[in-house]
Amino acid sequence: NKQMLGTIELAIFDKREGVMAFMLNSNHWRKGFAFESCIEVISFAKNNYKLDYIETEIDDCNLGSIKLVEKLHFEFIRKDLNVDEFNSRVSNEVIYRLYIK
Repeated sequence: NKQMLGTIELAIFDKREGVMAFMLNSNHWRKGFAFESCIEVISFAKNNYKLDYIETEIDDCNLGSIKLVEKLHFEFIRKDLNVDEFNSRVSNEVIYRLYIK
C-alpha cells in the first residue's frame, strides 16, 4: 500500500528562526508517526542550522496537534484570536515555540 502518511515542513527565516508545520492522514493518527517524524526534523534542524527556536501555529481546536508539540517540549507562547475561518467557524491559533539549546 503506497498511501501517503503526511507531510512535515520546516521553513527557515533569517537563519535563526524555524517554522514547522505538519499534517498527517487521519488513518495514521495516534500511532507515533507524527512524533517520530517531528523528532527527526527537529534533530536535522539542530544539526544543520544555528536556530534560536522553532515555532508552530495550531488551530486551538486541534487538541491532538497541541498534545504532540507539548510532548515535543514546545512551550505555549500566545493565542491569536479570529485568525481564520474554517467550516463556517472562526478559528483561533495557538503559537508554540521550541527553544534550541
